[in-house]
Amino acid sequence: MTHPSIDVAAPATTRQRRAGSVLLLALLLILLPLLAACGGGADDDGATAPTSPHSDSAAAGATATVFTDPRPNTIGGGATSTSGASNGTAASGDGHDHDHAGASPMAGDQSLQVVLVPSELVVGPNRFAVGLLHDDGSIVPAQRVELTYYDLSNSAQPVVESDAEATRLATPDNDVVIWAHQRDFARAGDWGVQVRATQQDGSLLTRNIAFSVDTDSDSLLPGEAAPHVDSPTLASADDDLSRLTSASTPDREMYTQTIAEALDSGRPTLVLFATPAYCQTRFCGPDYAIAHELREAWGTQVNVIHVEVYSGLPNPVANNFKLAPAMTAFGVTTEPWLYLIDADGIVTYRVEGLFTYDEVDTQLRALLGE
Repeated sequence: MTHPSIDVAAPATTRQRRAGSVLLLALLLILLPLLAACGGGADDDGATAPTSPHSDSAAAGATATVFTDPRPNTIGGGATSTSGASNGTAASGDGHDHDHAGASPMAGDQSLQVVLVPSELVVGPNRFAVGLLHDDGSIVPAQRVELTYYDLSNSAQPVVESDAEATRLATPDNDVVIWAHQRDFARAGDWGVQVRATQQDGSLLTRNIAFSVDTDSDSLLPGEAAPHVDSPTLASADDDLSRLTSASTPDREMYTQTIAEALDSGRPTLVLFATPAYCQTRFCGPDYAIAHELREAWGTQVNVIHVEVYSGLPNPVANNFKLAPAMTAFGVTTEPWLYLIDADGIVTYRVEGLFTYDEVDTQLRALLGE
């Protein structure tokens, strides 16, 4: 496979990647003009990218692909939630106000904006995901998305690391679409990826973003023991579901035991951190519905627990959207997150943002040896 020659205009820098999922929603649905202001075409260094990394001109090195350091998007809390809840207001001062490494003002098609979905990437297994937008904020109707990863540890000599094809994931209303795939990063540091989106008319859009991978994370990682947390239950809330969940159609069975009790049950456990009414993205509601479907499908074989992101329900505004203790115990500050934990209490899988039923069901089958 032939790849383009690389000219690194500005080396990427390793940075912390703690960010609120509010930023993805803001980028995808609300505040694209700010994205353009922060990282529009004015900073593209005058470089152009090949139509395809496998084209003859690319192979000859006639056109260089440029990776520049992506600037953190500083859109923080304060946007109104669009999750559909009438009382959904966004949090401020709640730990969601970190910078997010989003789209880079990089060489490629000016009509394509790339948003990096995960708030952190670490050495080991990750689900890498991007959102693709036209410059007017509309979702790119891609039928295929391919990724070529570059090792940028030596900024003078970028090296092609691997190729992958991403899978399309969408909310039920198709208002939000991301492209994702599971992969391992063998080292921390600076990386680049070329995103190639084939549109429905067959035309190709290409964009290149730089990103960093951290050695470790403050959040709970696969292979680590889950903390025994006394998360809220029907018993602790006097059977008042409004104190346990902001879901419009709550599933009572998700609140019958604490995380600590589930970990001591000798069965695998699924924990979903999500806040359907106050979500900073459009992911919490669909994820909650999928967790409900998984609980019904797996029955007593798997513990399924939902924990709201914020404490103080039914009015988290009263305590300034303080994160729930279980969120703090797991080290997560964004939403939504799903964790799978084996019968011995060890995390086997985690995913941030939107996921599908089949994606999690496959992981559960592997966990149970089916």
